[in-house]
Amino acid sequence: MKHRVEHFLSGESQMVKVVRKEGSKRALFAFSHVGYPAGKFALSHDLAGIDANVIFLNAPENSWYQCGIGDDAPSIDHLSCHLMEIADTLGVSESYTVGMSMGGYAAVLFGGLLNVDAVLAFTPEITLGLYHSRSWRLNYVRIYDEKYKTVRDILNKDSKTVFNLIYGTYDLTDLALLWPIAEKINTTSNVNFLPCADAHKVPLSFSTRKLVESMMDHPRLESTELDPVSAPDERFDEPLLLALRDAAHLQETGQHDKFCTQLEESAPDRPWRNHFLAESLRLDGKHADAVAFYYRAIAQDGKFYASYFGLCESLESLGHHQQASLVWGVLLRMRPNEIQFLRRSALNLLRLNIKDGAKSRLERLIALKQDDLPAKELLAKL
Repeated sequence: MKHRVEHFLSGESQMVKVVRKEGSKRALFAFSHVGYPAGKFALSHDLAGIDANVIFLNAPENSWYQCGIGDDAPSIDHLSCHLMEIADTLGVSESYTVGMSMGGYAAVLFGGLLNVDAVLAFTPEITLGLYHSRSWRLNYVRIYDEKYKTVRDILNKDSKTVFNLIYGTYDLTDLALLWPIAEKINTTSNVNFLPCADAHKVPLSFSTRKLVESMMDHPRLESTELDPVSAPDERFDEPLLLALRDAAHLQETGQHDKFCTQLEESAPDRPWRNHFLAESLRLDGKHADAVAFYYRAIAQDGKFYASYFGLCESLESLGHHQQASLVWGVLLRMRPNEIQFLRRSALNLLRLNIKDGAKSRLERLIALKQDDLPAKELLAKL
């Protein structure tokens, strides 16, 4: 055990990187999400120089840490023991975990196993391996440790650990997996449920570093710290979450009519519901109906960029390019450097023969992505 910990601390492992902070009595375990190759770690840039000894971790083949971190610690139990030994070796008196999606699940799991002071978990799955979940679709291994396949019991038991769980209300996949902890997220407890007007990649909307620093200062985060996307008024009780779970099954199997009926009958008239309805109708080719629900979602909230994007898609499919150009303008004020939006909005302006506007957006696109040959070719024709 001691030899293995020295291996981690020396920097020899491709799945663990320990960055010590002289004089700090804090340990921060930062778990990577999917898509990071060996030797690379999520949040390594965001957390650089933070006042804590940071232990960055990664899992091979998007395995959701079900096989530990590979040969260095081939199981969850092995990894848990190693992490405790690392904390002991560093001589810390406080410990925290952080992660998103796959990393969010790990932050909750190991936060509970290590009995840390607080957890910051973005969009963690409560139960792994369900066929409509990311831990099934994106997991190259699809091996699950039955002992830890769900973190329901960790979250439902009383403990000193504060679990700050941040979810985007516009991600049906995430909401559909919340029902096992419905009681906890609707009562005052050590599980601090923080909904946001966002989708799965919530951390893109604010500074993860600031939230981590805030958590280490006061373990229970406030919803105001998630502004401008905080959605503290959203409530998800067990009947609603079960209905969303059933709706997710219908969506996954392409049963759009049944999906829409299920949502309209069981979910309140909230912007996220109307966005889900609009998305399903758009995918089913019912663009006129989709437009109505997109407009309703935007009128109710207006903070979620994907509703504007979906609206543009449906308006263009209906041939309403003038309306679409106005919506593209709003969307680009929200996301001015989004390559896809610049390209699509430029093409829409060309359909309207507004060449100066298209040229301006293509030039901005090329400034952001200088090797974009299609944009350069299109610009050369103007």
